[in-house]
Amino acid sequence: MPDAVHVMAFDSKDGRIVNVTIPFWLLRLKMRGTTIDLNGRSMDLEDLRLTVEDLERFGSILILDHKSPDGERVLVWSQ
Repeated sequence: MPDAVHVMAFDSKDGRIVNVTIPFWLLRLKMRGTTIDLNGRSMDLEDLRLTVEDLERFGSILILDHKSPDGERVLVWSQ
C-alpha cells in the first residue's frame, strides 16, 4: 500500500521544478476538492475516475504524465 502521492511539475517559462508530496492519510480526509492545475485546467482524482481506494489497491503506480504544447510537464505517482 502506498504512503503518499507525489506531484512533480516543471514550468517551462521560468525553468522551475516544483515537488509536492501528499500523504495518503490527508487524501483520505480531503479527496474531494483536491485539484492539480494543468496549464490553467484543474484536474482531480474524480476527473481521472480514480478514488483513494483505487490507488491503495493499485499500490505504487504512475497516475498522470502530462506534457503541454508549451513544454510544461506534470508527473503524478503514488509510492
